[in-house]
This record gives sequence, C-alpha cells and structure tokens, in this order.
Amino acid sequence: MLKSKEKLILETMRADEASHMKSSFIADMSHEIRTPLNAIAGFSELLIDEATESKEKKEYSAIIQNNTDLMLTLVNDVLDLSKMKTGDMSFNLQKVPLAECCQKALDSIRQSVPEEVALTFNPAPEQIIIKTDAMRLQQLLTNLLANAIKFTEKGEINLAYSLEVDRKQVRITVTDTGTGVPPEIQEEIFKRFKNQDGSRAGTGLGLPICYYIAEHLSGPGKIFLDTSYTAGARFVFIHPCETDVPVI
Repeated sequence: MLKSKEKLILETMRADEASHMKSSFIADMSHEIRTPLNAIAGFSELLIDEATESKEKKEYSAIIQNNTDLMLTLVNDVLDLSKMKTGDMSFNLQKVPLAECCQKALDSIRQSVPEEVALTFNPAPEQIIIKTDAMRLQQLLTNLLANAIKFTEKGEINLAYSLEVDRKQVRITVTDTGTGVPPEIQEEIFKRFKNQDGSRAGTGLGLPICYYIAEHLSGPGKIFLDTSYTAGARFVFIHPCETDVPVI
C-alpha cells in the first residue's frame, strides 16, 4: 500500500513537471513568435506609407526580410524539436567530403555576417571523407555559425577543421571574437532556451538541436564549448573520419 502511494506521488510530480515544462515552452514560443511578427507588421505599414522615402523603404524591407527569416528558423527549429522528442528525426549516412559540407554551411550564412566581421575558413590540407548525414551536418554547422554571428559585431568568425592525433577523427571548430559565453551558463549552453543574451534575436533552440545531431552522428560528448578560449566563443565538434579515400 505504501509503495503504491509513493508511486502515485512520484507520477503526480512527474505530471506536474511535464505540465510546467509545457506551459513554459508555450510561453517562450509565444514570446519568440510575437517579436518578429510585431516587426514584420510594423515595418510593413511603414513600407506602404506614401510618405516613406525610397532609402527608408530599402531599410524597412531588409528588416522585414530578416524577421521573416527568423520566423522560418523558429518554425523549423520547433519542428526539429518535435522530431527530437518523438525520435523521428531521420539520419541518412553517406560518405562525403568534409570540405564540401563546410563550404555549403558558410555560403548559407555569408550574407548575414556583419560588415566589420571577417568570415574565414581553414580546412586541413588532407582530403577528409566522413560518413555522415550531409544535410544534418550542414544544419549543425549553420546553427553554430549563426550563433557566432549573433554575438560578434566585429573581428572574425572562423570555421576550421583538423585531424586528431589518431587520424581517425576530425576536430571541427567554430570560433568567434564576440561576447563569449558567461561562466554561469557554460555548463547549460546546450539546454533548451539557454539564450545567453535575451536582447539578441534567436529561438534558443539552435544549440540543443546541434547537440542532438552531434549525438547521433558521433556519440555523446562529441560537441562542447571550449572553455579555455577566452577571446570570444569556440565550439568544438569531433567526428569520425577517413583520409585520402574515394567517395562512394
């Protein structure tokens, strides 16, 4: 009888926690959705105002486009989060050149990089082939690069990779000269909604999605924040690889 009561109490606590998390999630999403929607609605009105000058219309159009992109990212992130929770996120592993995946990720975010920030790429000299899901790896890299863009106003954002000593793994890094990650949230940076700066636009889901993808491509603990780097932020992802082999 006692065990049954303890079990009931435990299940009730879990249900309450799940309900709280659901309510918190809905509240966070409502806030995230309202922010770009308000901007889109407000600047759309200014855009059609006859008193708005041509130069201003270009600025407003850029703001609308930026917030539209943010909305699309939010929707995609929520869909991915749903797939993560149900285990339905699929992975199609094939042998691909790492340099190609990196270049595509760089191209996808290049236009979002601030004028005073240099976007650089330092691949290893060897041809490195990885067995991975190219789309998911590009998603991971794009999320890391987009995160760097949010917190870097000047300096450099660098994507690089190099072989580990055993030559069976490759170390992929995204390094920036931005504001860095405050020590108090470094251990929780891959958790949902741990946006390190509430004033910056973002869903707070990019890094948790990166963590989930990394676990499925390489295993637990293979993506992490390099806390020894203090000139900004550096994220590291370790992926199994092969060198100088043909792509099948």
